[in-house]
Amino acid sequence: MGSKLPPPDWSARLALKYFHRYNYPLTIREIYFWQPQTSLPLSQIARLCVSDPHIFHHGDYYSLSASPRLSRLRRQSRVFSTPKWEIARQVSKKLSRISTILGVFVTGSLAMDNCQPSDDIDIMLITASDSLWITRFLVALYLKTTGLRRPPHLLEHSSPRVADKICDNLYLDLNNLQIKQSLYLAHETLQAICLFDRGGVHHRFLTANSWVKSYLPIAYRQTLKKTSQINLPTNRHGQSTNLIIKLINYIFYVIQYLYMQPRLTSEKIGLGFAFFHPQSAN
Repeated sequence: MGSKLPPPDWSARLALKYFHRYNYPLTIREIYFWQPQTSLPLSQIARLCVSDPHIFHHGDYYSLSASPRLSRLRRQSRVFSTPKWEIARQVSKKLSRISTILGVFVTGSLAMDNCQPSDDIDIMLITASDSLWITRFLVALYLKTTGLRRPPHLLEHSSPRVADKICDNLYLDLNNLQIKQSLYLAHETLQAICLFDRGGVHHRFLTANSWVKSYLPIAYRQTLKKTSQINLPTNRHGQSTNLIIKLINYIFYVIQYLYMQPRLTSEKIGLGFAFFHPQSAN
């Protein structure tokens, strides 16, 4: 990423431009929160929203479109998202019983309350060291036996076949919390909603990806602040696992990799990470 900063009077417009591709208008406070590369005060962001001829105002929402349609869509999407949150919370509660799971996060459209009825539910899981593929097997077994798992071979993330299904498309273990740097992944990192946190893993995930603040300084600072008071006690999940567990995890990795190999395309997979959403690996 280059060091050149955008002109301050573009800050509000650039924040809106990113979300415009998702038909997602923002409030003034959200524009302030998501401003890229700058840290302008809320009052200045508010003035920019009013004075910029490229920004249009519809009720509480601002966008780059003159049509009020986007504001209506956002309110409607929030209604569609509500029952999906209940499913996500129930699944998170069940998954928290697996001792190797340290964190369960909602990502994607649901994290922003921007769902349609036919959307699936994206989740990210952080596991203890050297246990990712054991954990993934247990998660897949639970989701499949309960009928909640999204069929992994389907490409679409919005269709009647995947509606309300869980898409466990991102796994990281405690030794592999860093992800690739891009504006898209900076947004995904900060948009992720943590439903279960064992031992302050959300804080660890954010600090491991502190590069995010060069893209979204206000969003990073405020999100980190919400987790910064959590104590990070030393516990067995943060310790190196013994050789037997490492061996079992490796065997589970090989078996699952061989099973998936005929269908793999742009996925990024290793012993300590698994990016199953193609865009997440870019």
